[in-house]
This record gives sequence, C-alpha cells and structure tokens, in this order.
Amino acid sequence: MHSIIGSLTYGLVFNYVYNPQQLLKADLDFATFLKMSEKNLTSGKFEWYITGNLTPDEAISMTEKPEKVFKNIEGGKFQMLQHNNELVHIQPVDLEKNTTFNYVLHGHDKDNVNSCILSYFQKDEETMRSKLLNELIFQYLQEPAFNQLRTKEQLGYIASGFNVPTRLVNGGGFIIQSDAGSPEFLIHRIDSFLETQKQKIADLTDEEFSTNVTSIQSNKLQKDRNLRSETARLGYEIMTHQYEFDRKTKEIEMLSTLNKKEFINYFLSFFFDQPKRLNVHLLASQHLDNQQEFKKVNDEFSKANGVNNMYIDSIDAFKATADYFPDLYKINESFKAKM
Repeated sequence: MHSIIGSLTYGLVFNYVYNPQQLLKADLDFATFLKMSEKNLTSGKFEWYITGNLTPDEAISMTEKPEKVFKNIEGGKFQMLQHNNELVHIQPVDLEKNTTFNYVLHGHDKDNVNSCILSYFQKDEETMRSKLLNELIFQYLQEPAFNQLRTKEQLGYIASGFNVPTRLVNGGGFIIQSDAGSPEFLIHRIDSFLETQKQKIADLTDEEFSTNVTSIQSNKLQKDRNLRSETARLGYEIMTHQYEFDRKTKEIEMLSTLNKKEFINYFLSFFFDQPKRLNVHLLASQHLDNQQEFKKVNDEFSKANGVNNMYIDSIDAFKATADYFPDLYKINESFKAKM
C-alpha cells in the first residue's frame, strides 16, 4: 500500500507526471500508439558521466558510438539538442502556504484492513544550508517518531518520517500504514506527535543539538561503499547540474556553522509557521466511519491554527490551477554554463 501511495504523491506534486490510475484511463488505441511511436527518439540530449579505470580518450570514445546510432535514426532525424529550453521542464507544484491539501483514494480490496497516509510537508528552493537543516530536522525526529508512532501507539509496522527533496525543493514528512484507524485518524496522530515535539524542541539542549549534528557529520564522513555508490553520488551532480563534486567536504564544514536557534526556527517554520502540506490517503472500507469522525476533528484543528483544509477531487484540476516552482535542474544548468 505504501508503494501505491508513493506513486500517487509523485503524480500529484509534478507536472507531466501521471500515476497508474490516470494512465489506465488514457484513451489510447493501437493506431494512435503507432503514430506516437513514429516521433519517438527523434530528438534528445545526452549527458555522460563515466567512472572507471579508463583514460579520458577511452571514455570519450565510448560516447561516440551510441550518439552516432541515435543520430542515424530514421535518416538522421534525431537531433542532439544543445539548449535546456528545448527539453521538457519538470516542475514541482508550489503548494499554498497555510493550506493542507488532501487527496483520498478508496481501497478496492475489501479483505485488506489497512489504511495508509502519506503526509508531505514542503519548504522552499534548496540551498546547501537549508538542505542540511532539512536533513537535521528529520534526523532529530527519526527516533521519537519511531518510538511514539510505532512502538508506543503501535499504529503499524510502517510508521516513520522521511526527508525527501523534490527536484531541489526541500520537503519531507511521515508515512503510516495501519489497521488501527483511517487516514484522518493517522493524520490526527501525526499532528499530536508534532505538537509534542514543538514543546520539546523549545527545551532542546546544546548537547542534544550537537549530538544530532555530529551524527550527520559521521554519516557524511563515511567513504563510498563501492564504485556504484560513488557513481550514484557524483552522477547526481551531473543530473541536477549542480556540479558540487566536493559536496561532502563542503557540507561537513557547513554543519559546524549551524546553530540551535537556526535549527529551531527552521523546525517551526516547516511544520507550524505558514505550513505547506499534502496528505495522500488510501482508505480501507472498514474505516469509512472512522474517516468521517476524524475529518471533523482535523478540520477543527486546522481552523484553530489558521490553516485551510482542502480536498482534491481531481488530480488534473488540481495541477491545472496550481502554481509551480521553476525546473531547478534546468536553471542550475543555465547558471553553471555562464560561470
């Protein structure tokens, strides 16, 4: 269930991205498919990152053969595009401040007694400093979230927080799969947990803050386990057009400059000060009454905190009226090209 809800969330927060339910409804016959296939692979752009025991000339020669093959497709129709504005821009939805959007999907398997909630909080465009603060927040919340939501309340085997940037936009949240109650009930438990952490973080000691910083520094000091992990880490810099190949060193140094007040302010702004939130519900049929009961509770809680609680009826309509961040991968490409 958590994998289904993940694909739903991905389809909600990006333009030109569709979840399986939307794709199954697409009106596509074989004749249309053949017509579309004629245009497939007629243009594109290669970006190479090669790691291994090769000379520069050997690495370059590896790129020449596939480029030649693609250029010769359909009599040379394939074009090697040189400018980022010639390619599709993938943009994340810029959620409204002081607003919680809810999308509810009803489960079709009546024998499955589990409901699931993915509660995603969005922040701003990523900088190296804000990225580290975002990591630090979920490092801090990891243990108490596990202890409270899974161990003490026993909501389910899957009950955890996650730090997930979306194309260089900071964000993260919580996912719970549970037979204990509906998605609205699980939202209520997440909100209660965050309210408790809000009180605790106000009393955060310097030692507790330092421990969390040191934990992240230790993780970043670890060497790549193998060539594959090194390739993934450095390949990410190519894909996002950031080219910070010494990122680990820079981040370790920057972590030492973060302070407790900055951390607390980020936490409060992320979850409480004009929050931007998306809840994706997967509702089991056994929890219909419970869903309605806790919807009223959550609506009242949101209203008391000045947050507009909205429900999405149509993904297409939601994305058609939404604001979007720019495609930060492409912006970084343009910026670096000028340096």
